[in-house]
Amino acid sequence: MSRRTIFYIVCGVIALHLVAFALLNSLDTRPKFKKITPPPKPNFRHYERVEMDASSGEKTIYRDIEVSTRLTPRESIPRDGRDRPTSRE
Repeated sequence: MSRRTIFYIVCGVIALHLVAFALLNSLDTRPKFKKITPPPKPNFRHYERVEMDASSGEKTIYRDIEVSTRLTPRESIPRDGRDRPTSRE
């Protein structure tokens, strides 16, 4: 093969790459971001109360743990009088 043929092949490959990169650059490949929602309120709370017995001096610790099973806000529940959606919907 002559040098001219190799030169034409190299120029063709470069031109093909430039066209391919131009086409790929025109595509919008950035991810579509969703609206950021605030994190849900925690469904777990704990309370602790310390009491001292006046007569014996004994310290008593009262601990209370509260866990809610409601995982969705009130607004997402249908307002047709039912408390929660049924499986037949």
